[in-house]
Amino acid sequence: MSTKIFAVLILLCTYYVSKAQNGLEKIIVEKFYISNANDATVNDIGGILPVGSVTYRVYVDMLPGYKFQSCYGSEIPERLLRIETTTKFFNNEDRGSRFPTFNKTNLKRNTLMLDSWVSVGAGCSGHFGVPKYLDNGEETVENTDGVLLNNDPAAGIPLTQQDGLVPGQPVAVLSAGIEEQLALLDDNNEATTGVFATLNGLWEQQGFKKPRIAWKILF
Repeated sequence: MSTKIFAVLILLCTYYVSKAQNGLEKIIVEKFYISNANDATVNDIGGILPVGSVTYRVYVDMLPGYKFQSCYGSEIPERLLRIETTTKFFNNEDRGSRFPTFNKTNLKRNTLMLDSWVSVGAGCSGHFGVPKYLDNGEETVENTDGVLLNNDPAAGIPLTQQDGLVPGQPVAVLSAGIEEQLALLDDNNEATTGVFATLNGLWEQQGFKKPRIAWKILF
């Protein structure tokens, strides 16, 4: 089994010009979880997760009346789409995914909630991902492997209280020109680089239908 090193996920937002025209209000970076020694006990299932690893969730907050269509990098004019980690992306080896197609039942297993992926609002199949403080605390995930229990105040609300998932039907995601970049998020990829960058690729919501929670686009 190949090993995977967990990375602190940081979205480098370098293009803030004409926010109203582009429909972008702000970027929300949430500290989601900090791993402890207990989480390392499932490394043989989910991949190497060093103690003290920090998981971030990054959201795009749209202006009122706007809806997400696509996230892309473009050569003309040059607009680099870049997502970078300080080490490597963490890819859960058991059930990880480029997009969160796994259901909530599987999300309860090992460290899948800390997998690296991109989406249009989805936290898993059948659920939107929202900042933990917006979660009502109902139907919180109870991990079947007895991990992700750390209540370190530095990570905010513990996942055992509010997991950042609300029921819903997130839209399907299509991608083009970023297969190499998405391979960094595969469950069987060593993720030897911590940089996801493109000048000629995108992901978009299928059919450009307005998501139920249109202003929460989760990376």
